[in-house]
Amino acid sequence: MHDRLSALASSDVPMFAAVGASEWAKKRLLWASRLLRRDGVDLTSKTRRDNYWRDKLHVSVDGRELRECHKSNLSTRWVDSDAHRIPGRDYVQHIHTRINCLPTAVRVSRGVRRASRDVKCRAGCQETETAAHVIQNCHRTHGGRVRRHDAVCHVLAAGLRRAGWSVEEEPVIPTREGNRKPDLVCYKEDMATVVDAQIVSAVSSLNDSHLKKTYYANNSDVSHTLIERYGVDKKNLAFTSCTISWRGVWASKSQEDLQRMGLTKNLLCSITTRVLQGSHTNWTRFNKMTSMKHRSPMAREGIG
Repeated sequence: MHDRLSALASSDVPMFAAVGASEWAKKRLLWASRLLRRDGVDLTSKTRRDNYWRDKLHVSVDGRELRECHKSNLSTRWVDSDAHRIPGRDYVQHIHTRINCLPTAVRVSRGVRRASRDVKCRAGCQETETAAHVIQNCHRTHGGRVRRHDAVCHVLAAGLRRAGWSVEEEPVIPTREGNRKPDLVCYKEDMATVVDAQIVSAVSSLNDSHLKKTYYANNSDVSHTLIERYGVDKKNLAFTSCTISWRGVWASKSQEDLQRMGLTKNLLCSITTRVLQGSHTNWTRFNKMTSMKHRSPMAREGIG
């Protein structure tokens, strides 16, 4: 309303300008201007409104893990431009996962929670039952997390082979700190690159998570073994990761490294939706399972 009334007042058409200059229009414009002021911020500009609500979202419980979306368009591309490729039910499930509106003990008790209300994990984990715990940490969804990780690795391996790399999956590399088993070792001509996949929480910086994974794999013993095995120079040996959050947000540095290796945006975007699908499946499995985690031996009455 504010924008339309302002446009009327500045119109080149005399009839429209007369309406915009009327007392009724001035009162409505003043009313709209008052409503477009929040926390001392003037929101009459669309850019200011967008920035204001974005900042509000990113400091909220549900929006905090989405604050790095703007760093990688892979995090949001599937929402509109690639939506026609996603079945309707899957698309709705992806959105539910992305915006963190999956029902959990914490989620459904918002606004009505009392001190006596139990919000601990129903699987006996003694942790607060949030979507992040259910999907990323609960023992009920351990198998689902492994399958989700393996699915991402298979997509990466297939894409890298199409890009001209030879790919070895999960080779065992002995080191002084124990065996290391990187997800993918890719080699081409005189180059070799180690790629490790991880699906993490975005509470902390995703680029920091990417660097930590890279440093973990970049072990001197691993480097020595790979240099000997593939006959490459140390300067041509690289380490990187495929780092994405369980809500489909990419680490921008991870995206850049993978694209430099020849992976297309379409393929990387398919990883985004595959992760969201796996996360929602984990939540579904959690609600269908009845297994419990017992911290102490169960009483066995009537025996002995």
